[in-house]
Amino acid sequence: MVFSAVEMGALKKALAGIEFVDNPSEVETWGRDWTRYYKVHSIGAVFPRTTAEVSRVLAYCNSNSIEVVPSGGRTGLSAGAVAVRGELILSLSRMNKILAWDPSAQCVDVEAGVVHEALQDYLEPKGFHWPVDLASKGSC
Repeated sequence: MVFSAVEMGALKKALAGIEFVDNPSEVETWGRDWTRYYKVHSIGAVFPRTTAEVSRVLAYCNSNSIEVVPSGGRTGLSAGAVAVRGELILSLSRMNKILAWDPSAQCVDVEAGVVHEALQDYLEPKGFHWPVDLASKGSC
C-alpha cells in the first residue's frame, strides 16, 4: 500500500496522542524479525500504551482498509510478523506493565508487551517461577 501525503496526514491526525514513527530507519527496526530475508515496506509504526489506544488504532485501520502487522520482540525466524506490503506496524513494546498479582490464585495480570525475563524477575522474589524459558526471554 502506498500512502499519499493527505492519507498520511489523516492517519496521523486520527492517531494523535499515540506515538507514531515513519522515519524509514526506525520503521525498518520495528517491521522485521531475525530472518532479515524480506525488505521492510511499511507506512509506519505505532506504539500504543493502552488497550483503548490499540482499539483506536485498529478501528481506524479497519475503517480505512489499512493492514496491520503486530510487533512484539521481533525474535521470530519465520517472517510471520514482517511488514512487507505497506502495512502499519503495531508495536506492543510500550504495553509492558505488570498490572496485578494474586498469590492466592497464583495469577498474574500483565500487558501484552511484558517481556518473559521481566515477568520472571518479578515473580522470583515472591517464590514463584514463570515456566516459559526461551533463548529470547530478554526480548520476547
